Amino acid sequence: MQQASQALLHTLNEYIWEDEAEGASVILTKQLLLTYPDIWLRSCGAGHITGSGLVVDSVNKQILLLHHRKLNLWLQMGGHGEGELEPSLIALREVIEESGLTDVSYFPDCGYPTLIDVDAHRIPARRDEPEHYHLDFRYLFYTRTPEKVQCLKVEANELRWYSFAEIPTLPLKAATLRLIHKAEKLL
Repeated sequence: MQQASQALLHTLNEYIWEDEAEGASVILTKQLLLTYPDIWLRSCGAGHITGSGLVVDSVNKQILLLHHRKLNLWLQMGGHGEGELEPSLIALREVIEESGLTDVSYFPDCGYPTLIDVDAHRIPARRDEPEHYHLDFRYLFYTRTPEKVQCLKVEANELRWYSFAEIPTLPLKAATLRLIHKAEKLL
């Protein structure tokens, strides 16, 4: 885990954030990576690394969003690690699990994942879990078979493709909007 944390710190040291909110997320993530050797594990009380991905249909200029049942929000797909020590692999697994798509690839198609956003956000205390941070590393994916989307996870009400023009009509968090705007620029 120490080697994975060092690699992630190196990535964050090279990363250029877009705004103050993302900059604060990067700084907090670096501090927690240096403080907690078990930051990769869900059992780390301060928080843990998560990975998420926004899927694009670049032909139709649409993005895939998931309506989260508990949060009542439209979000990109993502979640906790299950032993992966690379956030891009967490994101890839979560995108496949939550969308049912089997042909997703990292965008841009350059042979390796490109980190496009970092968001550290508080998760409120629930039952036996104290308040903690999700240190979310966000990637962009594309698919050639957007029609094969299937809502497979119980935490999702639905999955839906949205054009970039429809985004302003949705109730989205600022960090989600930032991610979507970055994706739109990349396309």
